[in-house]
Parts: sequence; C-alpha cells; structure tokens
Amino acid sequence: MRRITFFDYILAVSVGLNFPRPLRERVRVRGARLIFLSLLFVLGEVPAFGAMGGFVPAKPGYDWKFPFDHGNHPGYQTEWWYYTGHLRDGVGKRYGFELTFFRQGLSRQIDNPSSFTATDLYFAHFALSDLGQKKFWYSQKINRPGPG
Repeated sequence: MRRITFFDYILAVSVGLNFPRPLRERVRVRGARLIFLSLLFVLGEVPAFGAMGGFVPAKPGYDWKFPFDHGNHPGYQTEWWYYTGHLRDGVGKRYGFELTFFRQGLSRQIDNPSSFTATDLYFAHFALSDLGQKKFWYSQKINRPGPG
C-alpha cells in the first residue's frame, strides 16, 4: 500500500477527498500529530509569533535588478521559483510539467551558533501530467539547511 504523506493529507482535506475508512483513521491521527508537532516547531523557533522574525517586509516599488533577483533573497521570509512547461515526446504524446522550489524563513533572530539551527525550510514539488492519458504524477520533499 502507498504511504500517505503530510502533503497528501493536506491535499485530500483541501479538496474533500475521502480515503478508505482504515486508511482515513490512520491519516487523521498521523496528520493531526504532524500538524501539532509542526506548529510546536515553528512557534518554538520564531521568537514572537506573528512578528517579522528579523525579515524585511515586501513593499511596492522594489527596484528589480536582474540577474541578481533570479536568486535567493535571505532577507525576505518567503520565496519561490517555478519552472513550468509543455513537452512532446518522439511520437507526439503531450506532457505538462511543473518544478517548484520554496524557501520559508523561520527567523533571523535566533541566537544559536549551532550549524544545526534551522533558519529556513526548503520545499520542492515536481509534477508531470500525461495530457493524452489524463494521468498525473507528483513528488514532494521538505528539507532544512544543516552542516555539509
């Protein structure tokens, strides 16, 4: 049986999907536990919940400079990069794809010199659609910076 991840749970809840009963019970318990632990982690890392955590607020009138602004801006709390497109294989089958990277800053005001201190979370999402067969595949990953 395929393992249900936190993202599967959030997706299912957001679109109202119903898992089979035994699986639904496991997902509900694991999902609730994961949400609770995630909140404890985030609230424990951010000095003042709701505060900016040392991040620059995004404001209108930013003076864009390329190619610099294609990259990471650690002063801001949230960033994402999308790569999307349509492909056609050698026999003419059509596909769509999306590769997305997210960076979510937790805080810049953490007073901990450890290289294991989590200051950001990184999320990656890849999706592929077979347009002719109406099939969809995806994969997701979450990570944090660390030594190495």
